[in-house]
Amino acid sequence: MEDTWPSKTDVGCDCNSLNDAANNLDVPIEFDATLNEFHIVYTNDPHSYMLIRHCPFCGGKAPTSKRDSLFAAIPVEELSRLARLTNSLKQVGDVIAAFGVPDRDEEVGSMLTRPEGGGMPPETQVYRVLVYTGLSGVADMRATVLRDERVSITFAGKYIGGEHA
Repeated sequence: MEDTWPSKTDVGCDCNSLNDAANNLDVPIEFDATLNEFHIVYTNDPHSYMLIRHCPFCGGKAPTSKRDSLFAAIPVEELSRLARLTNSLKQVGDVIAAFGVPDRDEEVGSMLTRPEGGGMPPETQVYRVLVYTGLSGVADMRATVLRDERVSITFAGKYIGGEHA
């Protein structure tokens, strides 16, 4: 599986500093073997982390993530079918009328942060997301509810990776 993020090098980390850091309880770096990723773990929220893509000591690439392999691929034909099924849905009421009560109604389902710029501080907006898991065998449909009750529809491959903490 190829890494989709741009890199200035294809040379992997060979200094072992990431492994050493992950094995040191005093350093907020962990290795997730399921994902094959190193993370910087936020000390105020152990469930939040930042993915490490390059070793900060030697500059080599961190291991290639296995994250993509944990989700089903959505065939083009299925994406087209789902797009036709949801194309006319413009408002949150349209979604609920079409599909009923969502499988999950996430009040804080999505957060979008605009970076600092133009003399303004960073700003984060929180969005409600309605999730429907039964419309497809390989995809979940997510209806992000915007401030004016309009919706933005997205599709994501179903999680197929087994249990993960």
